[in-house]
Order: sequence, then C-alpha cells, then structure tokens
Amino acid sequence: MRVVHVTGSYYPAVIYGGPIFSIHNLCKYLVREGIDVTVLTTNANGVTNLDYPAGKQVNHDGVQVYYYPRSIPTRHIVSLALRTAIRGLTKGYELIHAHSSFCFHTLWAAKKAETERVPFVISPRGSLNERYIEKKSPLKKKVWFRLIERHILENADVVHFTSDHEKSKAQDLDVKIRRSEVIPNGVDPEEWNNNVYGEGFGDINASLDQPFVLYLGRLSWEKGIRQLIEAMGIIQDEFPQLQLILAGSDNEGFMPQIQKWSLDSGIIDRVRYVGFLDRSKQKLLLEKCSFLVLPSTSESFGMVAAEALYFSKPVVLTPGVGIAEEVERAGAGIIVEQANKGIADGMRFLLQDTECSREMGMRGRLFVEKNYVWPSIAKKMIKVYEDILALQGL
Repeated sequence: MRVVHVTGSYYPAVIYGGPIFSIHNLCKYLVREGIDVTVLTTNANGVTNLDYPAGKQVNHDGVQVYYYPRSIPTRHIVSLALRTAIRGLTKGYELIHAHSSFCFHTLWAAKKAETERVPFVISPRGSLNERYIEKKSPLKKKVWFRLIERHILENADVVHFTSDHEKSKAQDLDVKIRRSEVIPNGVDPEEWNNNVYGEGFGDINASLDQPFVLYLGRLSWEKGIRQLIEAMGIIQDEFPQLQLILAGSDNEGFMPQIQKWSLDSGIIDRVRYVGFLDRSKQKLLLEKCSFLVLPSTSESFGMVAAEALYFSKPVVLTPGVGIAEEVERAGAGIIVEQANKGIADGMRFLLQDTECSREMGMRGRLFVEKNYVWPSIAKKMIKVYEDILALQGL
C-alpha cells in the first residue's frame, strides 16, 4: 500500500512541538509495517528554514520526505511549490492523509483526492476546537470554516482524532462527518531507550540537585503557565526547596510575562527557564523530576503527559488535556481545574504522599506500555486504511 502524507511542517522541525514527533513516528512505524509512505511538506522551522534541497527526496527512518520552500519567508507555512507537487502527484498511490485544518496544504490535498477519486483521511491535530479558532484571526477562521473546511471534513473518508476529548470538541462545530476514528498518539520506546544524555547542559545541572516540578512544552497562552506559577507561589512556604523548571520554545515572546508572574508570586529565584531542549536533555529532566504538570486550556492529546508516564512519573493535568480522563481512570495522575488553587492542591498532594506518587508513576508506565506505543498504534491506522480501501473496492 502506498500512502501520501501531506503536512505543513515535518521532522526535524521540532520547534513546532509534539505534532512533529507524532506525525513522523506514525509514518516511521507505518513504514516498518510495510506501508510505502511519502511525505510532502515545507521546509518551515519557525522563523528559519530546514536546510534540505527543494523537492529532492530525503530519507528519515525509511520515510520518503520531500521538502518545498515557503512562499512567504516568515512564520506562515504556505508553499506554492508544495501546491504544485500535490497537483502533480501521479497514479500509483492508494490514499492521501493530510494533517491539520485551516491550512492551504490540506485544502490542496483534499482537492487532489476529490479530483482523482482517491480516499482521503484528515487528522485535524487539535485545530477543530472553538478555543483554537478564537485564539488568532477568528473571523478569518470562521469564514474559512464555512466556505472551505466544512466541505473538506464532510467529504473526507475518515476524520482521525487522537482522543475522545478532541473528537467531542470537534462535534461542537456541528459537522456531518462520514466516519471518525480515535487513534491516539504514542511514545516511541526505541527513541527514549536509546537516547543518552547530551553534553553541554550547562548550569541546569545545579538545579537538578533540588526537587523540582517540570513543565515541558511550548510557552503559550493556552498552556496555563500563569496559573502554574501562581500555584507554586501558594505552596512555596510548605516546600522551601522545590523548584519549577520550564522547558520549551518561546516563539511568542512569553518570557517577560513569566518573569513578572514569578516576581509577583514571590518565586523569581525558584523558576528556571531552560529553553528548548533536545530529546536527550528532555530525558534527563523526565527521569529526575518529581512529577510533570500540564495545566493547558486545550490539548488534543497531551503527548508530553504520556512521555512522563512512560518514565514512571505521575502527572497533574487539567480537563482540557486530551488524555486526562484516561489517565485519571488508570490512577496515574491527578486532574485539577485550571486555576492556581486547584493546581496547588494537586501538587501538594503528590509532594506530601510520596508513596502514592510513586504508585501512580508505576501505574502510568504500565498504562502507556499497554495503550500508547507506536508499533501498535501504527497497526490501528493501517486497519483504518484497509477498511477504507475495501469499502471502495480498491
């Protein structure tokens, strides 16, 4: 089976966070299961570009990737060269799978599939959420949804969601979807087990000698960082050695605001921002932290929570995190409201009851190994592909 994946950005553009790893690992393990995967994408990497020859095949873990230059050299991910490549796809592929909504590349992929009568799958990756729509350029998104996105979704053979939470948020938009499938993101055991600690960690090592709570992810408005910092301020006297380490890219210029919140909460000397880290350094933080806190307003899945659980670390999550309900049912974490007091209460519980915290972490590891590893997830996606093709007699 030959499948073409279309996405606005692709590995190693890890500055965009979890979706880059999720899409690449899906493609990587599809290849391992015998699927011929081609990825068409752009060279976008934040405000910079990936250094790959335009339109030339690059092999990543067996995945054939073609990068095309952006037409506007800014944060926007629009490539007319990518449009030409999608339009120029020749026969020989059985299915097109596009990632994200409100994007030109998804529109072009959907049109190609419709014109050629090829099965089409779309993974919105959290973009079908009213909070996401209202976040930036809401009027443009609403017009786009009415004129373009609704048609794409209602004509797709399958809309793929990564959690029941993501699916429920999309249902709020009242779209008549033919068929939807919930297949989660996953943890790549191979990646984490083979990773060794990187060098050049600098003075961060000094911070790891004291107990610390970890936030790992982009610094952004919807991540609940203000509430997390204020929660640290609430419990600071009870746990005088505790630190908060924030790790992730700051594409939105959030640091001045974080410093202000830290100062106002009286913990300016206990909040450490270590920037964007490669996987080896993330591994070190995940192994040494007391637990992870992800207090997001909205996460379609919550990849970093699954990764923390894989390292036997309990998690404090808010209801907006896609896998929050599953984690709570597994007894692997605490779900709290996205408010400073609720987050403080959850953190306090794990810090005071270390035995319960340890047991939650152990249950979390087993839970991830059973439900969220890429080899088994890829097989589920292949079953969806096969079902689509069988229904169309292909």
